[in-house]
This record gives sequence, C-alpha cells and structure tokens, in this order.
Amino acid sequence: MCEVRSVVCWLVPLIVLLPGVARAQEREVSISIEDAIRRAAPVSEEVDIATHAVRRAKSEATKADSGWYPQVTASASYTHTFKSEYDGLFDNAPGGAGLSNLPFGRDNTWRFGIAIRQNVFGGGRTLAAGRSADAARSAAAIQLSSARAQAVLRATEAYYDALLADRRVKIASETLAQAERSRDQTDEGYREGRLSEFDLLRARVAVQTQEPVVTQRKAERRLAFLHLKQVLDIPTWKSVELTSDLATPPPIESAGKSTTLERASVRQARAQVRMSRAAVDVAQAEHYPSVDLTMDWGRVAYPKGTFPTWDDFRTNWTGGVMVTVPLFTGFRISKQVSSAEESLAQSRAKLRQAKKAARYDSEKASSDISTAKALMDKSSAALVQAEKAHRIAALRYREGVSTELEVNDARLAVERAKLSQAQAARDLRVAKVRMALLGQLPLAARGAP
Repeated sequence: MCEVRSVVCWLVPLIVLLPGVARAQEREVSISIEDAIRRAAPVSEEVDIATHAVRRAKSEATKADSGWYPQVTASASYTHTFKSEYDGLFDNAPGGAGLSNLPFGRDNTWRFGIAIRQNVFGGGRTLAAGRSADAARSAAAIQLSSARAQAVLRATEAYYDALLADRRVKIASETLAQAERSRDQTDEGYREGRLSEFDLLRARVAVQTQEPVVTQRKAERRLAFLHLKQVLDIPTWKSVELTSDLATPPPIESAGKSTTLERASVRQARAQVRMSRAAVDVAQAEHYPSVDLTMDWGRVAYPKGTFPTWDDFRTNWTGGVMVTVPLFTGFRISKQVSSAEESLAQSRAKLRQAKKAARYDSEKASSDISTAKALMDKSSAALVQAEKAHRIAALRYREGVSTELEVNDARLAVERAKLSQAQAARDLRVAKVRMALLGQLPLAARGAP
C-alpha cells in the first residue's frame, strides 16, 4: 500500500507539469544562421510579389504570341421586330403573292455564325510585341532572383543585429558588474579609512551611470529580436534562442567579385531598353497597312412563327481579304512614335546610370569587407591592451597608488573595445553575405563619398 501511494505521489506532479513543459517548449524557437537564411525567401512578401509578377509576365508573353494565330469567334443572336418599314409593302402589289415569302418584315430573326480572322501582315506589330513581352519576362525573372537575394540579406542582417544587440547587453552588464565590484571595494576602503568620501561618491556615480546603459541596451535587444521575428515570420509571442554567434560565418559561399554587366539592376535596365526599342517598332508599324484574311460562316432563319425549324435556316459563307490603311489619324501615330523614341532615350540613359552606380557599388562592397576586417583586427588588439590596462589599474587602486578615475577610464576603454569588436564582427559577416549576393542585389543608395 505504501508503494502504491509513493508511485501516485510521483505520477500526479509529473502529469500536472508535463503540459506546462510542452507549452513552454512550443513558446521557444531555436534559430541558427542557417535556419534564418533558409526561412527568409519562403516567408518574404517581396518574393511572393515578384513570383506573381513573373507569372503575369508569362501570361503577357502568351498574349503577345496570340497575334500569330487565327482568331475564331462564334456568335448567336435573336431579333424580334415590333414595327418594320416593310409592313404592308407588298399587300396590294401586282404579283405580290410571291414577295410575301421574302424575309423582309418578318417578326423574328435567328442567326448563328462563326468568324475567322488571320493577320498576314501588320507592319511588324506582332513581332515587336513578342520581343517586348520576352524582355518584360526577363526583367521579371531578374526581379524575382533579386527579391530572393534581398530576403536572404535582410534575414542575415536581422540575425546578426540581434546577436549584436544581445552582445551589447552582456557587455553593458559586465561593465555594470565591474563597476559594482569597484564600488564595493571603495566602500570597504572608505570604512577602513584608506579612501576618501570623494572616491566613494565617484564609485557610486559610476554604477548609477551604467545602470541606464544596461536598460537602454535591453530595450534595443527587444526591438532587434522583434525585427528578426518579423523578417522570419515568427509569432511575436514566441521567444527566440539564437544558436549561432558573431563568430559563426554565414553558410553562403562568395562567387567572387561581380562584374558591372552581371548586376541585377544593369540587366534589368538592359531589358527595359529592349522593351522601349520594341515599343518604338510597334508605334512605327502603325504607319503600315494591315492585311487580314477573313472567313464568315453562318446560319440565318426568318420563321413565320417565333421558333424556327431546321428547314427555316439558310447558310451564309463568305471569305475575303481586308486591307486597312491609315490615311490621317490626327497626328496620333507620329506622336506615338515620338513618345516611344523619348522613352527609349530615357531607358538608355538609365542603363548608363545603372552601370556607373554598379561600378561604385561593387567597389564599395569590396571596401566594406576590407574595412570590417581591419577594424576587427584593430579592435581585437585594442581589447587585449584595454583588458590588461584595466587589470593593472584595478591592482594599483587596491594598492592605494591609483585613483577611482583611472579605474573608471580603464573600464570604459574595455567596454568601448568590446563594443567595437562586436560591431566589426557583425559588419564583416553582413558584408561577406552582401558580396556573395552582389550579382542579384539591387544597387545600394549612393551617398556622398
């Protein structure tokens, strides 16, 4: 009986706690940099928008190609005549008995028909429209790859920003802990009579000054993690645990330095030039005549009653050639050509502009990596020296040969070196990812050198 009671005592708390543990696990998400990059594109609204743009461009290309095929339409109509100009026209006419069987003036008319149109010459309109649609489809595909690259870069920045914010909180907390230990030592020295009240006040002020910094860093961390959740489409009520650190390189291999012509913005500008050139051809084609082959087949019935029988229907079958020549359009065609040529000139200017910006952006991306590496090395060396200086200052202070000011300066130097090292590590990781994706990324906003 005692054994049964013991088992029950163990099982009841276990049954009560298990659902809570499961809910706690559901509220926490572990994310590595690999997970962030893998999840970036599928949850990006920009990628979704670009995907629909690609599908729309494919539909427009199919629409442009439809000009090569015959256009077949079917029609059906019913007409009831309430009053006709032929009413009573043949009632008193000599020999009018035969004319009464004609369809003129019948109250009901039924028509069924099929019409076929095939354009055989349009001045190059269909060919130019196809080239424009192909260029638009190419531009949409470039935009899709660019949106995916932007999603990956945005997720990388958000992930390393969250790591940097978390690292800043730890640095600020460590600095606060050092200030509190220094305050405690100063308080002890003051009670023993070795240190003055001024030293004690300075130690207390150092702690009170660092406490708001810790609060601010924690607020920045909350915002950084919130931004990461939004980028990766993680519910805000879930807590995120970052399993990578600032020293973890992103799982993206650099493809080497991207040339100017390989940049997405330059390729899009070239596609826009092709679209504008095709628009000029379409506008100029309006000057030429349009030749179409036509064929119409139909059945028409003029029943004496409301509904016809099969014998009431007669067949109309015609074919021909239709030539349309623009003689005067109120200067519409010439202005369309002029407008299209101006758009082409504008597209060419934008292409030159994109090439210049791409060269600058590529050099800037390479310079960002070199700068981040240099700052990383210098900040690491500065951190070693600052920590050594802080240890010496703390020892001198304990021996009574230094002041609290010297200790505070050494402690702040350590904090600045740690922050600089963390910032350089973040910048280096992001710069490498940007360089790896440079061919697909849009051009960065160019500022003053």
